[in-house]
Formats: sequence, structure tokens, C-alpha cells
Amino acid sequence: MDTKLDGRVALITGGASGIGLAAARALAAEGCRIVLADLRPHEAAAELEADHPDAVHPVVVDVSVPAQARDAVAAAVERFGRLDVLVTCAGVWETEGLALSDEQWDRTLTVNLSGTYHCARAAIDAMAVNGWGRIVTLASSAAQTGGGAAGPAYVASKAGVMGLTRSLAKHAGPSGITVNSLTPGLIETPMTQRLSAEDLAAAANAVPLRRNGTAEEVAAVIVMLASEGLGFVTGSHVNVNGGLVMD
Repeated sequence: MDTKLDGRVALITGGASGIGLAAARALAAEGCRIVLADLRPHEAAAELEADHPDAVHPVVVDVSVPAQARDAVAAAVERFGRLDVLVTCAGVWETEGLALSDEQWDRTLTVNLSGTYHCARAAIDAMAVNGWGRIVTLASSAAQTGGGAAGPAYVASKAGVMGLTRSLAKHAGPSGITVNSLTPGLIETPMTQRLSAEDLAAAANAVPLRRNGTAEEVAAVIVMLASEGLGFVTGSHVNVNGGLVMD
């Protein structure tokens, strides 16, 4: 598939590790210039730039702060002259169930849901100037199943991302911008390393493919949704979960 992404500019939040870093690598391999946005992006950006000189720009951002989300988008436009792709991978994950604190609830909703909104709103304004854009949000199969290891704040935040994605797609569509979400199952990344080997094995056994996913497999779908060829797909969610949820 010819993605026609060569020369495009992609901003990836949460881009320093896990799915975000895998997405940055995959998009860079397709010729995208990358804005790597994270709380600590510089080490990952330096590693990525070694293979893609002058095509990677690190930005320090806390997506839960609206001004910082806007500044990240502005930094992409200032550095590379435009913004074409946004991938919202920044997120936090709690496992405490109903024992989670009020602060954990607020932080999870603020980062995962509000952070996605702040970044997407700013990105849509920047993309509309050129009449083309691709936004890929990260939801979760936990939003579809009610969660397993993930607690209620994470489930609620990711269900919110799914609904937000549909709303954003309606608002951004007239400007030539598509907005879609991914619903990954359990993906083995630094975020899920807190789980025991037994929990990881149980998660793998719950899906028809009998294994957990990789960040690279999610990144491959992100590239697909960011491509030129999927310009008539918007407001959708794509399951990347080994068959845990089929719809």
C-alpha cells in the first residue's frame, strides 16, 4: 500500500515509549517528519533522529494542560511549516478498581480524555488551513468490555475517547480531516509491565489468537489510518485486540 505520507508532518503525543514510539518509528519510515511530544521526549527523539536526520523534533508537553497542548501543535507548525497527522497516545493507566483515589480518577480522566480533546482541537485548526488531516486517537478494548486489569477511571476515559472521536469527526470532516480511534487489547509495553506474568498469560489466553499484542502491530494500523488511501474512513473505531472483541 502506497501511503503517500512522504513529507507529511506527524505529531505523536506520548511518543517517547510504547505505542507512541512505535507509531513514530512507523510513520518516520513512511517519510513523515515527526514531532515527538512527551513529558521526557529527548532521548527517544535522539534515537529516532539517528535514522532520520533533521526529521524529528522533540517537544515537552503535558497534554492535560490546554496551553501546552496548543503549544505542541504550534511547535510542529513552526518547525516544519504545517501539521498533517496527529496521534494521541499520551495516557495513564490505573488498576485500583473502586479503591482508586479521587485524585487518580481526576488525573486519569484529565490526561486520557481531556488531553485528547485539547490536542485534537488545536490540531484541527492547524490542519484546516491546508484542507487535509488525519487524527488517530487511542481508545481501548477496556471501553468495550468494562475492563479487566484496568480500573473504572481508565475504562471511562477510553469510552469517552470513543465518543469524542465521533464528535470530532463530524466537526472536522468539512475541513478534509478524518478522525478515527483504535481500540487495542492488551499490548505489551512499558505501561503494562506492572502486570504479573500470570496476569499477562491470562490476558493472552482470553483472546482467540492466544497472545498479547505488540506496539508495532498497533503502529501498523495507525499508519494505515493516516494514509492517503483511507480518506473516506472517519468516525470509526478499529479493533486491534486479537479477537477479544469482534464487531
